[in-house]
Amino acid sequence: MKRTIRIISWAVAVVLLCSLGAQAFAAEATSPAAAEVSSAGIIDASELQKMMDDFVEEYGLNTRNRSISIGFCYLKTGDTWYYNVDKWYYSASLYKVPVAMLLAEREVAGEIAADTYYENQYSSGDLETLERRSLVDSNNNTGHAMVEWMGGSYAGKCADQIIKFTNLPTSYFNQDFYDVSYYNVEFYTQVLQTLYNNPDSYPRVLDYMKQAQPGAYLRTNLEGTYEIAQKYGAFEEVKSNPTKNNNHVGGIIYTPNPIIVTIMSVNMENFNKRIGDLGKMFADYALQLDSRLASYEAEQARAQQEEADRLAREEQERLRQEEEQRKAAEAAIVSTPVPTEAPVVVPTEAPSAVIASPGNPIANLNAGIGATQRIILIAGLAVFIVGLALLLVVLNSKRRRKAPKTTRTSPADDYYDDDDEYLEPPEVKRSPRRTFSARDQSAASSRLAAVPTDDDYGDESEEEELGEDAYDDRIYADDGYADDGYADDGYVDEQEGEAYSDTPVTGAAFSAEEPEEEYLTDGDYLENDTFLDQSDYQDFQTDYGYSEYSAYETEVYDNKPQEKTNRFTGTGNHYKPKH
Repeated sequence: MKRTIRIISWAVAVVLLCSLGAQAFAAEATSPAAAEVSSAGIIDASELQKMMDDFVEEYGLNTRNRSISIGFCYLKTGDTWYYNVDKWYYSASLYKVPVAMLLAEREVAGEIAADTYYENQYSSGDLETLERRSLVDSNNNTGHAMVEWMGGSYAGKCADQIIKFTNLPTSYFNQDFYDVSYYNVEFYTQVLQTLYNNPDSYPRVLDYMKQAQPGAYLRTNLEGTYEIAQKYGAFEEVKSNPTKNNNHVGGIIYTPNPIIVTIMSVNMENFNKRIGDLGKMFADYALQLDSRLASYEAEQARAQQEEADRLAREEQERLRQEEEQRKAAEAAIVSTPVPTEAPVVVPTEAPSAVIASPGNPIANLNAGIGATQRIILIAGLAVFIVGLALLLVVLNSKRRRKAPKTTRTSPADDYYDDDDEYLEPPEVKRSPRRTFSARDQSAASSRLAAVPTDDDYGDESEEEELGEDAYDDRIYADDGYADDGYADDGYVDEQEGEAYSDTPVTGAAFSAEEPEEEYLTDGDYLENDTFLDQSDYQDFQTDYGYSEYSAYETEVYDNKPQEKTNRFTGTGNHYKPKH
């Protein structure tokens, strides 16, 4: 029951939040949304896709052991296109460009200078010398020294720092990017795009790249035709199966409108010639884009002008509607008579329409709320009231359940079930005690007569004369049981081992039954905090209606089911604490 009420309360709260959120959404939906300028860009993706598919098929570059990825950017418009962009490759020496950009930023910030000297276990020299060795000669020791200068590791190569040269989120990069410097074509194309757009922020980096690998890679077919700034990367991964020969290049080809071409490949045969062919193919495609550029820019200008005109028309319409509302409000104020004596009487029924006016804030509020919003608001208020009522019911029920615990006086008065629900205790009714056989009665009577009483001792001297031997430890009468007319269990001694029977006890010292108004106590049933036997435990349950000593349970030590207990020999079913 409690869980059901709790679930209902949570459900009401969720419905309330949803209704309020729907109201806000409805209010937002009524406002005009700004239209987006849709443009496919100057690049025809289908053209480039067909060009690359033909190239890959011709040279078999898309097999299990071979792969190739392409990144292309037309810098005039910033449009980009990628082929097999999800493939990641070991960067090899490509990392030297973004690391050089990091050090160049420090120079521009005044932290270091071009002649600042640095030395470590890999290499030494001033900043300008290290840049030339790394970018022009692609010296690995120099590249490692620059990584360490920036506080990076040999494996990671400042991966966490060079992300800022792109607009890609950190979630874009896999763990191999951070741990072992794996790049893809989109990342490296954006790094080169940042370098091209901000040359003053990275002095000498582009100049050294323009000197790198003459007649090779992107320069293979374009040397002397266009200026090219490039950086290659080559690395053989011998631990992989099969071996991976990585051959990459990323560069800027200074066509009339420059382009960025990034090529990453694995196991591409005759890679230098293939990369040269791809460089020329994209340079020729850039010339096609140049021929489209004039019409493309004209189309973009027309689209932008249309968008500006649309926004202007919407603004004029908004101003016209506001003016009409203002005039209507002023007219309503003029036509409404001002009361002289009688106070304003609030109508019993809401008017069908409320005219907004500057002097009537409630009317302005109602006028600004649409019919849909008003319905949502009323529904949200109703849900809130219902949720509040259920919450009060839950709190009140908890208070009522806890109340009986504060007035509880005895374990026999009341108790709680597993769900913390108060239950009335059953009526406690005394049942007749069990009786003994005639033979037991006779033996017990003779023993009782043989036991000396307080009157037999007389004064203190007589007690000393008789001594403690006058008592038989095996045969005794408990004062409480003798006075009440009951035979104590001690009348059956250890030697005889006689069992109980259901025959009533007779004789002057015993009574066949106990008055119904008397109740036994827990002391009558317990010996050393342990129920004597199963029948005592059942009698206790009968007298009290439940077991206050719920920590006790039955353990059958000798696996004999339901045997009567001999409390002297210890055999039979005993009740012991669970712990």
